[in-house]
Amino acid sequence: MKPKRLFSLATLAVLTVTGCDKSSTGDQSRADLDRQLQESRDREADLKSQLELQKLDAERAALDAERQKIEEAKADLERRNLDAQSAEAQRLQQREADLAKKEANLDERESGLGSREQLLNDREMDLAGREPIPELDPTPDLPNEAPVSDYNVFYDQLGSNGDGSWFETPDYGYVYQPTVVIQDSSWRPYTRGRWACSNRGWTWMSDEPFGWATYHYGRWALCRGRGWVWVPGDEWAPSWVTWRSGDDCMGWAPLPPESMGYRRHGWGTSVEVDLSIGVGWFTFCAIRDFGRPLRSYCYPLSQNQMWWGRSRNCTNITYVNNQFNIGGPSWRDINRRLDRPIPFYELNLDRYDPNRRSGNFNARADGNRLNFFAPTVNANWNDGLRPNRIKERWNDVQIDRPVALKQDVAERFREAREDRQRKAQEAIQKLGGQQELQKQRLAVLEQNRKEAQEKSKVVFQERQKEIQDRQQQAREEMLKRQQDLRDKQGQAKDDLAKRQQEMRDKQGQGREDLNQRQQDLRDRQQQAKDDAEKRRQEASDRLKEAQQQRQQGQPDRNDGGNQAGNMQERLKQQQEERQADLAKRQQDLRDKQEQAKDDAEKRRQEAADRLKEAQQQRQQGQQGQPGRNDGGNQAGNMQERLKQQQEERQADLAKRQEELRQKQEQAKDEAEKRRQEAADRMKEQQQQRQKEQEQNARQQQMEQARQQQQEKLRQQQEDRQKQLEEQRQQQQERLKQQQDDRQRQMQERAQQQQQQAQEQARQAAQERAQQQQQDRLRQQQEQARQAAQERAQQQQEQARQAAQERAQQQQEQMRQQQQERQRQMEEARQAAQERAQQQQEQLKKQMEERQKQRNGGQ
Repeated sequence: MKPKRLFSLATLAVLTVTGCDKSSTGDQSRADLDRQLQESRDREADLKSQLELQKLDAERAALDAERQKIEEAKADLERRNLDAQSAEAQRLQQREADLAKKEANLDERESGLGSREQLLNDREMDLAGREPIPELDPTPDLPNEAPVSDYNVFYDQLGSNGDGSWFETPDYGYVYQPTVVIQDSSWRPYTRGRWACSNRGWTWMSDEPFGWATYHYGRWALCRGRGWVWVPGDEWAPSWVTWRSGDDCMGWAPLPPESMGYRRHGWGTSVEVDLSIGVGWFTFCAIRDFGRPLRSYCYPLSQNQMWWGRSRNCTNITYVNNQFNIGGPSWRDINRRLDRPIPFYELNLDRYDPNRRSGNFNARADGNRLNFFAPTVNANWNDGLRPNRIKERWNDVQIDRPVALKQDVAERFREAREDRQRKAQEAIQKLGGQQELQKQRLAVLEQNRKEAQEKSKVVFQERQKEIQDRQQQAREEMLKRQQDLRDKQGQAKDDLAKRQQEMRDKQGQGREDLNQRQQDLRDRQQQAKDDAEKRRQEASDRLKEAQQQRQQGQPDRNDGGNQAGNMQERLKQQQEERQADLAKRQQDLRDKQEQAKDDAEKRRQEAADRLKEAQQQRQQGQQGQPGRNDGGNQAGNMQERLKQQQEERQADLAKRQEELRQKQEQAKDEAEKRRQEAADRMKEQQQQRQKEQEQNARQQQMEQARQQQQEKLRQQQEDRQKQLEEQRQQQQERLKQQQDDRQRQMQERAQQQQQQAQEQARQAAQERAQQQQQDRLRQQQEQARQAAQERAQQQQEQARQAAQERAQQQQEQMRQQQQERQRQMEEARQAAQERAQQQQEQLKKQMEERQKQRNGGQ
């Protein structure tokens, strides 16, 4: 028993010594951890200071860089401002010069347009653009006019400067394709130029070098895959187009070559159906842009279908007096919808100068005349000529049409081409063959030119005389209208002055009546004021008397009034006492809330202390039980707690370092943001100053330009008035000179009447024969037109019926297709259901088999 006790004591001593050693070791570890923690804090402080220094250095460098950029931006801004100011000054000077030039051109055009409109009467203004006006034609075509040129004028001029090429085709013979068709896929005929109205209808004034030929002779065709080509022809017209007109658009399309199978033939609103002209052949523009150069104002080809649906055909091409009139929309109706009217010209054709070799062949405007190079080229041997250079032969030409060409139109064109080829062979044989053709044709053309000039002199002189007489009559009517207008203006001025005097008299009388009424009103107001003052004084006297009577005869009532006043004072005191009591209660309630809060905090602290004491007691109790918690466990627990504290401190240190790094990044971002904001503010300020400077300079320039423009307008008005006065004097002088010339011509005509009697009789017979021929031709044209209209109506009815039948067939097909699709969908649905059932059955079988296998395995 004793040895066991000794062993226990020895064991206890060893454990005690071991616990003391471990306690000393724990104190040493705690000291090391405190030292490391202090070193970590010192390093953290050093790191913070270094980061702050780096941050300051970075901000200082950023500010220096920003300052340098601002200085450079200022210098660049000043340089750009100087350049912009100089460029703006140059632009303003150029714009002022252009504006002055445009104003001069507009004034000149306006005066010219005004003089042209004055030469048209109401009937002619209604006909302009729709019907021919032969009275204004200075160069009428002669019947059966002999050729003064041939197709060589086209073959020699077109393509010689590299502006196009000639090709050979089986259906049209030799065709010409401008180079621009290949270079620009959006190019279309009748788009690079502008429209003008003339005595022969709508006339195309081209800006292209080949326009003198391709837009007035021959026709255009749209070849599939190759583009537009021009087929030569020998009939001249102001243009060869069909017209469409809408409320807000205008459209036109070139006539196809098959129309040349009908010589001296007119076309109406059914021309699109007759010649199979598709929507893709048309060009559309806004009606407000119709009078401008159209290259930049034409709608894109993709919108043709929409504009075609918004317009209707208004073509009226006629052949009257041996010349074509290209009728379309009404000139007067269009001018009503435009800011500036479309020019109206008298066509002057150069028929007898086929040997022109240089210069611009396109139309030239000369006052109210529009001069065209238009030689007569209806030579019989034209189909026997060929271009000097043919680029290629096309054997597979297909024309782009919405529907196939009518059989009778195609047959008519083929027969006309074969007839021309036959006549060409006969003419070449008559001239001595192909070898003598070049020399003989030049001699024939020159002889024809001389004879045509001799024949046209008489007609030309008579037409000029008729035009001059008509112009003189128009001027006299214009002067009469002007005099009537001046008389009406004078009468209107007198009436206006009389009405103004009457109005002034009425105004004077009205002012006197108004003054009298105002004086009466003031008198009545003063009387009412006096009456009111008198009534107020009387009421005051009566009130004083009543108060005196109440004071003398009714003392009891005064005591009652005193009692009422005392009652009011008591009520007021009670209300104040209630408010004070309410404030006191509110203060007590706040004090109680604070006391309750303090008591709760105190109880929480006491609970925390009791909990802490309980923990300590529990620890002490554990130390008093050697079987459970011995000294070794206490040392281990202490090391574990120290280790946890060290890890927590290290984690806290790492967390603080991470927070410091984030703060550094945030500070850096904020510095960059502030720098950017400062730069943006500086840039905005610079832009604002620049805008203010530009606005001030622009305002000054606009003010200067406005003043200069006003001065120019005033000067132009003065110049215009001077010009008008000079023109009026010149017109009077011309009228006087024309009267003298007329008298002299009448005297000369009287002397020549005897000599010209026989010639006049012969001419009268010729004119009667021509008139009869024209009457027959008109009847034939009318019959042909009626027949064409009937055919068009029948074709339209047939087309409508066919369209209805096709629509019904399509509906029936769609219905059948829909039924077929529904049937297929139903079959597919049933098949899907069957597949789903089969899959379910298979799945069920598989599950049963697996269940069986699972049961068998068990």
